[in-house]
Amino acid sequence: DYFCKRADGPYMKGKVWPGECYFPDFTDPEVRDWWSGLFKELIEEIGVKGVWNDMNEPAVMEVPNKTFPDDVRHDYDGNRCSHRKAHNIYGTQMARATYH
Repeated sequence: DYFCKRADGPYMKGKVWPGECYFPDFTDPEVRDWWSGLFKELIEEIGVKGVWNDMNEPAVMEVPNKTFPDDVRHDYDGNRCSHRKAHNIYGTQMARATYH
């Protein structure tokens, strides 16, 4: 399962610029591999030279603090944890996945 979930089970979804979104769990190595594969053709075959990763704080516009609630759960490289612990690494892991 590649997307972040709330502690009680449903997927974390929230409004961002394009509308309602679901969020990949970039703290999971399998998700990072999947994400990286999405860019392979763009970079290697089409010749895209750069990618702008944005809103990876992760941003959620409809809540007061504009990010995930603390009860969102992350894989955290096999050491499951709350978003409170994973917040600062989430965007870094997205960038890592995009780069590789």
